[in-house]
Amino acid sequence: MNSDRKLIDSLYKRFNRRSASLDDRRLDLLCDNIIDRRGLELDDDCIVFSAMEPDAPLRSIRLDNIHGVAELGDVLAIVLHSSIIFFNRRTLRTTVDLKPPRRFPFFRPGSK
Repeated sequence: MNSDRKLIDSLYKRFNRRSASLDDRRLDLLCDNIIDRRGLELDDDCIVFSAMEPDAPLRSIRLDNIHGVAELGDVLAIVLHSSIIFFNRRTLRTTVDLKPPRRFPFFRPGSK
């Protein structure tokens, strides 16, 4: 579990800022690997997960919000600012990691 957290943190660090170039973000990995198998549709400016419920919060993701896509063996990771969506190409399982909030050592709740 600790190694998983390190890997996830390294993805957030690697894709800290969104590149202006779509090629640098590796969106081609999505098209090549999971668009047909996962019920993904590529719109003009969004990726839509048509298999999800219409009111699901991650059903539609703007391409501008994707910081990068990484290939990790059988898993593809879509890295956003505060979350990562993992797609296992072998089992077709999807999981989401939510970035933990940053803690500031100089701030204590209730202090002025």
